Amino acid sequence: MMKINKFNNIKIYTKSSGLISQSNTDEAQAVNDVNKLNQWEENEKSKQHECPKWIDENFPLKFYIDLDCRHEKFLPNFVKAIEQSFLPWAEASNIVKFKRIYNKNSADIIINWASNTVHGRIYESGHNNLKVIKNIIEKAEITIVIFPEIDKMATDSARVERVRRTALHEVGHSLGLNHSASSDDIMFHRGITNKELSSNDIRRLKELYSK
Repeated sequence: MMKINKFNNIKIYTKSSGLISQSNTDEAQAVNDVNKLNQWEENEKSKQHECPKWIDENFPLKFYIDLDCRHEKFLPNFVKAIEQSFLPWAEASNIVKFKRIYNKNSADIIINWASNTVHGRIYESGHNNLKVIKNIIEKAEITIVIFPEIDKMATDSARVERVRRTALHEVGHSLGLNHSASSDDIMFHRGITNKELSSNDIRRLKELYSK
């Protein structure tokens, strides 16, 4: 989903992957959240042609992975899964490139971890915030949920794979891609059920960065 807040010429985009569920403790608030997300989805559909992007001078994009996570459910292999999520996007384009760095202040894309999901989205596995100025991406921040509801019965290896797929989806958002209407795409709103980028994901990326 995508939420846009305007501050003069600055827009903040918030996107997330996962399902929406009503809260048993606050049903009214959950229903309100669902309604808002539906409105954001309609807004997203109307703005497919306005996807923001990075300018060529930014490449390779520098990404930083937060290593200071002490959550008991955090797995060290999550870090490797995050790294792997950038490779398919780089391979899909002659323009998009990435470089891992260890200085957060110099990063274009920051990957953080969260213990809890956003209220009303108990099946959420991650989300993405973009700082956009005049339709140019200036900064992206990916948040990966460490132990979402969908991981409750999963093995460690399945959880690592879930993080890779979640990150693969969120990196797409970090590049400016909105959600796709096709369930075969990583960029589908529940695209983490797919293992890899689809031909449509790749086509959309190339179209965005060939303009």
